[in-house]
Parts: sequence; structure tokens; C-alpha cells
Amino acid sequence: MFSAGSRAYLRALVVAASLFTLAAAEGAARLPGATEPSTAGPTQARKKWRRAIVSCGRCDSGESNAPVTIYAGRNGEGAMKGLNAGVSSAANRRLGSGWDNNISSLAVENGHTAQLCTQERGGRGAGRCEEFGPGEHNLSGAMDDQTSFVKVW
Repeated sequence: MFSAGSRAYLRALVVAASLFTLAAAEGAARLPGATEPSTAGPTQARKKWRRAIVSCGRCDSGESNAPVTIYAGRNGEGAMKGLNAGVSSAANRRLGSGWDNNISSLAVENGHTAQLCTQERGGRGAGRCEEFGPGEHNLSGAMDDQTSFVKVW
């Protein structure tokens, strides 16, 4: 059989293998006593904003990322809705139920621009309006939960 030293060595290997398997299952290969990576400061990983998928008659798959995704919460949080090119407003009902004065952030895909306005007059934006290019944006205090008109091009 095994000597006492060999049995102790085998036990240590089994414990180490178990700890490594547990750490790998949790998505990190850390050994006991290792320090956690710092999440403070500018190196903190940003949460990926979800994107809405919309039907696309010209796409091979029939679906694609919406040119603009609007969110009820800041930083891409909460309910979301995808908007295609064109005008979406409370008046033409393309904005959808529950979205009038309920937009806090938006994501604009490359190659697109979105104009958000607090009011609509005759199918055009009115009141306070802001334009957003590609990227992820939180609305300013004057626009947050005040948007009734969105134009995407």
C-alpha cells in the first residue's frame, strides 16, 4: 500500500484539485489566499448595455440590432425598446404605450443618429431637443423622463 507520507501527499493533491475545480466553476482560477482584483477607479469594467432586436426585411436573418434602443432606466437599465429609422412619438403611436415621458437612456448604433425632443408639433420635434450619435447615452436632467418625440436616421 502507500506510506504515511504518500497518503498525505495524495490527500493534498486531492484537496488542491478540488479547490481548483471549484474556482474554475466559479469563473476564476484563484487559489485560497489570493487577493481579489480591484474594481475601483477608471479600470472598472463597464456593464454591457443590452440591445433590442428588431425585424429587418432586408437582413439575411430577418432580425438585427435596432438602430436605436431606448431604456426606462439610466445606464441601459430597465425596460427597453428598439426603434427603427423614422419618427416615433406618442402622437403617431410608434413610441409605444408607456414610453411617453419615460426614457432615461439610449444606445445608438454606428451609422445612425437620434434626435429626442420633449414635445412634438406637426410630426416634428419641438421644445427642448438633443441629438445623439453612436454610443451609449444617459439623458440630461432636462430630458430625462421628458421625451415625447424620437427621430432616428
